[in-house]
Amino acid sequence: WYLQPISELVPSFWPTRLLFPDHDGYVPMNPSVINHDGQPLVLVRTVNYTITEEGRYAIRSPDGGATGDSWPIDTRNYLVRLAGAGLVAERVTGIDLPANLPVAQFQLVRGFEDSRLFEWHGELWTVSTVRELTPQGLCEQVLAPIQDGPAGTSYGHNWSRVRSPTAQNEKNWMPWVRNGELCFVYRLGTLVDTSGQFVAS
Repeated sequence: WYLQPISELVPSFWPTRLLFPDHDGYVPMNPSVINHDGQPLVLVRTVNYTITEEGRYAIRSPDGGATGDSWPIDTRNYLVRLAGAGLVAERVTGIDLPANLPVAQFQLVRGFEDSRLFEWHGELWTVSTVRELTPQGLCEQVLAPIQDGPAGTSYGHNWSRVRSPTAQNEKNWMPWVRNGELCFVYRLGTLVDTSGQFVAS
């Protein structure tokens, strides 16, 4: 009752359903959208689970034959190029994990989650939540470029962890390039830099 529709605040806004093809039964969710070369470019996260009405995870088994809550959660990401007045998915490309990503230390949640897409120095970059880099499954923020090569599209091998300013689980940082410098909105009114240091609050 107290929240205005975004269309009242941003008259140019209109909702559009992204028709995303089925990929091995993974469920699309949580897109990140930027304006790239005058057209929307979308990074779509897909996952191997749904959430039941009771709030439980129904996770697909690795062979796709059953669901339960004991299988590892897996994320696969896709880059979707939209074109035309109807914003049709012109090209859908899977994003491979970095070739130099170490062997997972935490097996229950795999992949780059909640990737936020942005441009920096003329290149595509992401910041994502990654849990497989510590035995405890700590949620860490990982900065990685998107690279196209002969083998396809992937997160680049020069990825790096962004240190947490408070040594706790970290999710959903918002990238913000200001005057060519990359910062992250850590929470409303608080910025951190690429080394995880507070720069404004």
